[in-house]
Amino acid sequence: MALLPLQLAALGAVLGVALAIAALILVSLVAFITATEMPPLHRHEAERFFLNSGGQREALPSIAAAPTKQLSVVVPSYNEEKRLPVMMDEALGYLEERQKQDPTFTYELIVVDDGSEDQTSKVAFKYCQKYGSDKIRVITLVKNRGKGGAVKMGVFSSRGKKILMADADGATKFPDVEKLEKGLDELQPWPDQMAIACGSRAHLQKESIAQRSYFRTLLMYGFHGLVWVLCVRGIRDTQCGFKLLTREAARRTFSSLHVERWAFDVELLYIARSLRVPVAEIAVNWTEIEVTSAQPGDNRERGALCVQVVSGHQSCDWAASLTAGPGPWPVRMHRQDSPKGRNRDGTLDRLRGVFMSPGSSPSGGHRTGGDRAGPACVQPRVSGSKLVPFWSWLQMGRDLLFIRLRYMTGAWKLGQTRKFD
Repeated sequence: MALLPLQLAALGAVLGVALAIAALILVSLVAFITATEMPPLHRHEAERFFLNSGGQREALPSIAAAPTKQLSVVVPSYNEEKRLPVMMDEALGYLEERQKQDPTFTYELIVVDDGSEDQTSKVAFKYCQKYGSDKIRVITLVKNRGKGGAVKMGVFSSRGKKILMADADGATKFPDVEKLEKGLDELQPWPDQMAIACGSRAHLQKESIAQRSYFRTLLMYGFHGLVWVLCVRGIRDTQCGFKLLTREAARRTFSSLHVERWAFDVELLYIARSLRVPVAEIAVNWTEIEVTSAQPGDNRERGALCVQVVSGHQSCDWAASLTAGPGPWPVRMHRQDSPKGRNRDGTLDRLRGVFMSPGSSPSGGHRTGGDRAGPACVQPRVSGSKLVPFWSWLQMGRDLLFIRLRYMTGAWKLGQTRKFD
């Protein structure tokens, strides 16, 4: 009789292990079955061209071609008509001054309008008219692809030896690109000409912890634990939008990229690690950007109750706080519902109309499942509820788990270098 409790405990342990294994097999099966093929590198006819400063169409280049610039800056933008000018002025001020000091330095800045409903393309095009289309190019996507998809489109249209990803909100000080360049140089010799330098806000972690609740701190550490266990080790801040890649590293990693939503940063670094691309993490200056507008009801990028914050795309205050490196960062949100009648003067539609083929729609729409990882998240309406960040944490954990399992089961594969059709 004395052995009965021990036998029951042993049986319970065996059953627990068996259930865990069964659950893992079931989840792996679901991940494999629900995995779609890599999103096709397909450009709508309107996305194969850009407008030069004179308003004429010119074909976009390909990353497969030889580089003709030293630096390409790719800026994914979604409804950024108000914040984009601040970022552009700072970036171009730095780039122009650097070119004056070093005439051999050449650059281009590519703004990718990810199906915006405001006048982001019009605002960006004014800079093209001022600086010329050899330096400033605007790619207006017909449909919203998600931040990862927008960055990919810009990267595959770039001409630089090095390619910088930069968010449209200007939260990272642009001159810090020199820190990334130095970090990239310190990784030499680059295997197969591939290397990546990631901007990082991890050094701000202590300050941010002091300004958030224990619950959100716990979720933040949980998120980083999931990233470390499932996908990427050695990078404390995977979500900073300030990353510098060599041209070959960008071509190889983005060619294998499946995810087009917020988690594309994690998959990008997972691919880089799998391809043995050396990665440096560099501390950068980061400042809180006040949110000036929001579009309720848009459940893109990292969650719900969306506002424009760190990512440069639509995201949300609590979800961004769980994913933005050491966050959550303090966010000041000013709800200012956008009018239903978008693009009131029709300028953006006319700009897009130059590219529109018969039967195409100028509306960017709101596609929520860019990475096909699962259904779009629900939108709880109660701000500050602990259920909201926890639900977001579960969704992010699901996406990270599916990234790992889909590669492990062979549903997703690496090294598929492809061209746009």
